[in-house]
Amino acid sequence: MRTVGALRLILNANIVAGMTFELANENCLRFTYVDGIYMLKGNAKDIDQLHSAIENRLREISKRIKTYGNQEQKEENDAVDKTNVDVDEDESKELKDSLEDEDKN
Repeated sequence: MRTVGALRLILNANIVAGMTFELANENCLRFTYVDGIYMLKGNAKDIDQLHSAIENRLREISKRIKTYGNQEQKEENDAVDKTNVDVDEDESKELKDSLEDEDKN
């Protein structure tokens, strides 16, 4: 823990989608991180304010993942669809050529 003036760094960790933050009681915020479960203690007002700020940040992260995730998925699907269309055109050309060859015989 580092302190600069009245500010205190409690835990230097990234907030990522999938993390859980819950109020253990009015004075404690419990959350999970990659390497463990942590509990922050403070006065009720500060803990509530921190919890609200983190929940808002998690909502923003989820929205961003949905937005960009859907765009990436759409681009992948479009690429696959184009590949399937090319294959279908090639197959239909081969089928057409083979039918023409049979008609000639």
